[in-house]
Amino acid sequence: MGQVSAGTLTARNTIVAALYDQRMFPDLNAMTWTCMVCGDERPDAAISVAHRPIPGMEDRFPEGARTKVRYCNDRPDCAATAHAEGPWTGSDRTRSAR
Repeated sequence: MGQVSAGTLTARNTIVAALYDQRMFPDLNAMTWTCMVCGDERPDAAISVAHRPIPGMEDRFPEGARTKVRYCNDRPDCAATAHAEGPWTGSDRTRSAR
């Protein structure tokens, strides 16, 4: 393979920089997620993820299948529900988590 000139590298770097330009990718700080416990839409920084077992999947996955539960990390009730023992059934969701 031939040598790559400095001008070619600069052009490639410019293209890569353009791909990451703010006009192509939204501000990640502006992203929002819905809490799976209380149902409120919250900014990205206020949401964390817990892992809970999925009921009825033990026979297919001996080590246990798990699901991700998004919860408000600044609301103790949401965090406690998301990290509770036992499988996540979706019925754990409550609007009174605050």
